[in-house]
Amino acid sequence: MKNWSRSKVHTPDSGLLGGEKKPGQEQIIMGLFNRLQQHLSPKQQRVWFKGLLYKQFDTVAIMAQLAIAAWAITHLGESDNPMLPLITLGLLVILLLLRFTFMARALCKLTIAAYGLGIEIRRSLLQRLVSMSVATIRGLSAGKIALTLSEDVQWQENQSAYTTPQIACQVMMLTLIYLALFWFDWVVAGSALLVLMVGMFILGAIRKKLDEILRLRATMMADVSEAIVEYAQGMSFIRAAAATTTVEQRFDREIDQLRVAFRRGVFRSIPLLSLFYIIIDTSVVVGILAGALRFNSPEALTLSEILITILLLFATITPLRGIIPLLNITALTQVGETHIAEIEAVATQASGPLAAPDKYDVEVNNISFSYPGTNQPAIQNVSFYAPQGSMTAIVGPSGSGKSTLAYLLLSFYQLDKGEIRLGGNNIHHYQTQALYDTVTMVFQETALFQDTVANNLRLGDPGATQLELEQAARLANIHDTIMALPQGYDTPLGVDGGTLSGGERQRLAIARAILKQSPVLFLDEATASLDPENEQLIQQAFDSLTQNKTVFVIAHRLSTITRADQILVMDHGTLCDSGTHNELLGRCSLYQSLWENHLGSEEHWHLYPNKPNKV
Repeated sequence: MKNWSRSKVHTPDSGLLGGEKKPGQEQIIMGLFNRLQQHLSPKQQRVWFKGLLYKQFDTVAIMAQLAIAAWAITHLGESDNPMLPLITLGLLVILLLLRFTFMARALCKLTIAAYGLGIEIRRSLLQRLVSMSVATIRGLSAGKIALTLSEDVQWQENQSAYTTPQIACQVMMLTLIYLALFWFDWVVAGSALLVLMVGMFILGAIRKKLDEILRLRATMMADVSEAIVEYAQGMSFIRAAAATTTVEQRFDREIDQLRVAFRRGVFRSIPLLSLFYIIIDTSVVVGILAGALRFNSPEALTLSEILITILLLFATITPLRGIIPLLNITALTQVGETHIAEIEAVATQASGPLAAPDKYDVEVNNISFSYPGTNQPAIQNVSFYAPQGSMTAIVGPSGSGKSTLAYLLLSFYQLDKGEIRLGGNNIHHYQTQALYDTVTMVFQETALFQDTVANNLRLGDPGATQLELEQAARLANIHDTIMALPQGYDTPLGVDGGTLSGGERQRLAIARAILKQSPVLFLDEATASLDPENEQLIQQAFDSLTQNKTVFVIAHRLSTITRADQILVMDHGTLCDSGTHNELLGRCSLYQSLWENHLGSEEHWHLYPNKPNKV
């Protein structure tokens, strides 16, 4: 996946669909119609088409105003009827009122339909992302996903609410104007149209240039968006490391690259844009000259007809000059459509036919796995069996494959070889939702959202009552902490639960896992970086959480897993030994070394002999 991988190669055609033919204006409009049919209900589609129809009525009203003006030029000076000017003025007022009505209805209906379309596209993309495997999601660029869900979808909204209806109106207006010109004098109309055809060729070149500029802009904007996400996520570390100046300089370079590239592209397109505008004006001048050359011919127009012709020629300028802004929006829509299609083209995680298992033992048979783009196996020829209701601990040095093994057990990645069976069946044979309903993972980095404490807890069980929330929080030793917050369970949390300490966030995650009540549980180094007081509270919470469950634990503090039914000792992606704590102390040199290091770190936990550290 070129465009959606974490690369910064600024090429306009990069992406999943980069090798395909770029869609033109008509294909963009057809793509919009397809989007409307795909994402909107028949009723919502009718709302959009009614808005488009009202927009066309407004164009007809504009042309009617021009027709009245032309009629007035021809007849008002020759008529003796004193009421005729008032009638003409009355008709113009009626047309203005009609235009107001048509425009108001068009804007209302088009806006409602357009933003409904945007909501449905975003919902569809989020559902698509949720259905992807974790491995696929981790391979995508967070910045590009954020840009697609925000800006790219917004251009789809603009295209449906404004650009496509406006293009339809301008095409209709130009068609009616040139039909009227041909009616009065085909030489004048033909001369102006001939010059305008030259402008259309230039317009095609402008469209290609705009397409290149805006594709490059989209790629670089995605990189800037990615940088913003990375800097925001790492701001605590950046400030602690006093690296703000370095980061600001890097970000400035990203912005400068965007500015220079965009300015270079704009400068290259300016000559073509200037030439197009000149040709528009020239078409009017050529039309007037063509009429003047025939002034003394038998087919010469009358003075009033000449005035009408000049009026019509000048009326072509406004819709023609409005084409360039519409092309800009269309090009941005085209880029956005490509990005949306790229997400839609990414494969989702395959879902098997089996419902939830009725047994919860785990059997791992000779599995191997390498991360994409690497030749070194992260897991190699690992086999073990975890009975239902047992606790299995996974230990080993840093980089030994502990977390990778847990991710494979959770079906986050596809195995290179071997098989993992849950309840006697291959885990890939279960329905994806059924599998994830069966397992729960308490990650080392707890995921909390900018919402209330209660709603964060309800991610474990959306239908949980207030009483059930409080029961789970008590079991996780977090209820008193929650009640001490300003609004209790209704207190909004900051980004990543920033208003809570690390230990409190983990206990909140444990309460959420208790609510989910999954029969298989994964604990990923949950106490690796906590002070003794928090570790004790979390260990008590674990005791409540792990009862009667098949549990897998990854921990650096080996004292937390001495009671495990079996301990898997990982080293360089291989399972070098397994057994109970006492068995491994007696025969496994690597485990003995890990245990000795653990005891040494416990002895040096206090910086001062009689003063425990406080967090």
